[in-house]
Amino acid sequence: MKENRPKDLDFGFRLISQATQMVIRSLMSRLCNFSCGNGRQEKRERELCYLKNGARLLQELIANCEGEAKQLQFFFLKELSKATNNFDRRHILSSRNNQTTYEGSHEGRTIAFRQSDIHSEHIIDCVFNEIVMLSQINHRNVLRILGGCFETETPMPVFEFIRNESLYQYLHEKYHSSRMSWENRLRIATEVADAIAYLHTGTTKPIVHRDIKSSNILLDEHYTAKLIDFELSIAIPLGETCIKSSVVGTVGSIDPHYSSTGRLTEKCDVYSFGVLLLELLTGKKTVEQRDTGEHGGFLLVDFVISSIKENQLHLIFESSILKDSNMKQLMACAELAMKCIRWMPDERPTMKEVAQELRQIKKSFEEAL
Repeated sequence: MKENRPKDLDFGFRLISQATQMVIRSLMSRLCNFSCGNGRQEKRERELCYLKNGARLLQELIANCEGEAKQLQFFFLKELSKATNNFDRRHILSSRNNQTTYEGSHEGRTIAFRQSDIHSEHIIDCVFNEIVMLSQINHRNVLRILGGCFETETPMPVFEFIRNESLYQYLHEKYHSSRMSWENRLRIATEVADAIAYLHTGTTKPIVHRDIKSSNILLDEHYTAKLIDFELSIAIPLGETCIKSSVVGTVGSIDPHYSSTGRLTEKCDVYSFGVLLLELLTGKKTVEQRDTGEHGGFLLVDFVISSIKENQLHLIFESSILKDSNMKQLMACAELAMKCIRWMPDERPTMKEVAQELRQIKKSFEEAL
């Protein structure tokens, strides 16, 4: 007689199958190549890393993705080496925070991947977190993850390649700043708001990015925004509205209420987006050096609040955008930004509301052309 399996166990099997069957197939296929590839035995250390990292990936996909993981491609280290001509420095796109990002060509397409220069449990945790978070996301304004290389102690995530630079570079490097029109700034703000709203409402569990800033937004050749860097992101458990967590983020952009309480909610991203919107409006960095040459700097948020108190909000806007915009649109965006950076999280709008308001402002701009 066939034994009946409990319903919750049936659900568990279905969940594991949905979330991991593609990963298991890729893992086993690649594992065979360790011994079958051209008759050469891969180094034992790489095989052990592959098995250890692959097992952890499966575990975290099952625990976090609720069966919604997309297919990930597994890359051999030798494939990434070949794609970059043995990690030639001429293939380096950027180096920051002890991580190097490379550009390379693999099977006829350009890819980008990130290699950690140092190894620690914290860094490994962050890399796995990013891979698992991005495996759940499918949005045109979020950088798409292709897969990763798991043969190294710290896995190397592999992404779609974006040809242009970051929004930060376009706003603050002299040779770019004059090319960032108000039309582009408004469109980029709308795209980023849509992406964050998707993170909060379009995934199985709400995802809080925790580090929204201009250097974490890439622009492609059409100036389409791509949100990147999900190493610090956290998924809020179902049924919860906040969690206690260690405070991480970037000075000038981080939510001060979160900094003082450690209570993480979706509204932390709303605050950081408000700062980003002010950055787009003013052309100023989130932390600016003083013109007087004094040591230290001032926060963009403090500068704007001071301007409001002096009834000079209309003077904060970068001069280069005044010629192709109107004051009504700029003021509407500034007022929206001020709602986002309110001290109490409950008084801030949701990102869905922010995105909707920006679309309305964008529509009024297009109608005025």
